[in-house]
Amino acid sequence: MLSVLLAVLVAVLAGCGEGNEAADRPARESGKGSSIPVEPARQGPPAETFGEEASARERAEVSTALQAYMTARAAGDWKALCRYTSPREKAVLGDLAGKRPDLSGMKCPGIVKAIAAPEAARANTMSSPAYSVRQEGGTRAFAFYHGPRGVDYYMPMLTHYGDWEVAALAPIAVE
Repeated sequence: MLSVLLAVLVAVLAGCGEGNEAADRPARESGKGSSIPVEPARQGPPAETFGEEASARERAEVSTALQAYMTARAAGDWKALCRYTSPREKAVLGDLAGKRPDLSGMKCPGIVKAIAAPEAARANTMSSPAYSVRQEGGTRAFAFYHGPRGVDYYMPMLTHYGDWEVAALAPIAVE
């Protein structure tokens, strides 16, 4: 009898304590009464688990393209920036130009110049080559790199005619 009580006590205590998120979340309701939603399990950004790690050669190719883009962005060299921007991102810029009269008729360099953040906000945050590239099918990837003050960033990348190009105008901080 004592062993049964101890087993029950251990089972109850196993669900208590710090760091047990499952025990702290509300239970899923059966449809009657309150329907408090259950929080999804916390995960890192999808980029961190995307595809598989690229080969060293692919990582170097992605990193080279991203470094060229970030350098052009920081310098305000809009033509160079657009050379490293994916057609899909250029299409987004074209859609924006179609909705804003002040951007009407502009191509990528003019649009980016018109909407660009101030120079201080465009600083090149890429302090070293990409430390990780998560890719899928050799056509889509996320490049991760270290930035200043211990902040890491990632940038979505796509291939176009075999060349890697960025698929966003600004990097995203890893949280």
